[in-house]
Amino acid sequence: MRSTLAPFVTLLLACGCGGGGGDTPGIVEQTVAPLVAVTVEDASSVRSLARLRVGKEAGATLRAVLRFEIPTPPPGARLERATLEIHQRQGTPSTYAQLGDLIVESIEPGAAIDAGDAAIDGESVGILSVDDLVEMKSCDVTTHVRTQVGVGATYVDLRIQFEGDALSLTTPLFTELDQGSGGGDVSRIRWYWQLAY
Repeated sequence: MRSTLAPFVTLLLACGCGGGGGDTPGIVEQTVAPLVAVTVEDASSVRSLARLRVGKEAGATLRAVLRFEIPTPPPGARLERATLEIHQRQGTPSTYAQLGDLIVESIEPGAAIDAGDAAIDGESVGILSVDDLVEMKSCDVTTHVRTQVGVGATYVDLRIQFEGDALSLTTPLFTELDQGSGGGDVSRIRWYWQLAY
């Protein structure tokens, strides 16, 4: 299911004083939900599901593709770090034991996200999850995001998949990830900008 989600941004300015009376550098936090979040089956069709589903089902490979808009930074600020956060729901038993870790890759799709973006070449960003615990999962995406900001990109496009999803399996093995922006249904990138003084 293609979900077009309005981005939400929260700002937090943290500025304290050191023991000697000097100001410590401030940090501005921006929280951005995905513009698009889809589950793709075998890189050929988009599944109509209430949540993102990643893994194997009925022999098909399921991957998630998300697009985040890069927010406008505060004037003169530099990116300190960026973190992808997604809430994982309950999946099928033995998913991680058979498919390995849940990983994040950066991709470069066209102007619009489509089913084919689940199969295009990607670059490893990091590990999102190593177990099936129902909780918020996170992955440091700072290096990739800095690159995108540096080249003047508009979006950050990420793909989520299991390490072993190329295995030929018919047993359902998948996990579900929330794609909304309210309550526990969360997927987002937190951006932390270092203010210039």
